[in-house]
Amino acid sequence: MQKKPASSSSEILQYIRRSLLLKIPYPAVILILVLVIAHFLPLWDAVSPAKLDGSPTGKQIRDQDCVTKQLDVLYYSGYDYRRNGSIRGHYYYHLTDSRCDFYLIASGTDPIAPPELRQYTVTGRLESDAELRTDLIRLVAEDISWTEAGLRRITSNYMVNELTRFEVKDLVLICILLAAGLISLISFLRMLLYLIRPTLSPAYRRLKHYGNARKLMAAVEREMKENCLIRTKDMCLTPGYLVEFSEDLSAIVPLKDVLWAYDHSTMHSFLGLRPYLTYTLHLITMLGEHYTFKHKKKEDMDRILNELSVRFPNFFIGYSEEHQKIVRHILKEEKKNHLNV
Repeated sequence: MQKKPASSSSEILQYIRRSLLLKIPYPAVILILVLVIAHFLPLWDAVSPAKLDGSPTGKQIRDQDCVTKQLDVLYYSGYDYRRNGSIRGHYYYHLTDSRCDFYLIASGTDPIAPPELRQYTVTGRLESDAELRTDLIRLVAEDISWTEAGLRRITSNYMVNELTRFEVKDLVLICILLAAGLISLISFLRMLLYLIRPTLSPAYRRLKHYGNARKLMAAVEREMKENCLIRTKDMCLTPGYLVEFSEDLSAIVPLKDVLWAYDHSTMHSFLGLRPYLTYTLHLITMLGEHYTFKHKKKEDMDRILNELSVRFPNFFIGYSEEHQKIVRHILKEEKKNHLNV
């Protein structure tokens, strides 16, 4: 006989679906924003630069585009680029077809520039620094015995700069976009999966640690309808279970497996104004699982803990170092017994 799936009319499973329908737009919007930003920012061309044929012109490219080009020979201009007193690059020029192009080549580990670079592939961003180009043209023209006006006529308005292909800010932005995109994509797919199959949600899967999840879910639903002891805004205590309808999907705790229950308070305030307290309930089970129920009211916590202490006198109720040591010892022994089975 085949097992029937958990009822689609289950109050808990329907709550999980409703909760996910409200939350799933958030990762979807973030993912769309990441894709839009990545599309319009000049970042990914550094990973896959455009191949440049001939001298760069304003019709072919834009300032800050990343390009790559194979050059037969580059000549050292005799001038270097310095940053913080250290040589970071060398200015080279390339002459072909009555055209002159300047390139800023990274120096690497050797500060001494070779006079020529043959069969060199340059990859960098295009820059149109008119002042720098004017200075280079004037200096190089003097060195090669050309007139400044003559060299300017055949020189491109753009220079390829290897040093700016990947700047620190670009790498940081790429990492942020990749992280945000990956997290939002995983969150969206995870929520979509739970929306289609709520029986795969954490609350349902954790029930499998305590027995047949389908039967336990049916028992929870039955007790919630027929014998709910305490019902708060987002929690329900029955003789056998504690159920929370939280924003992070529902949590279901079989009370017969609980070992320790305690709460603690947290002070909240905004800019030091109107401080207020919220309470968190902790349940530790014999399997060592830790259930945390946050942002509860004190009166709700008191009612639930009082009811648990009456119905389950074997529970450790309240936080103390002694309880912590005893519970830690019990869980350690339970783990040993489980391994020996």
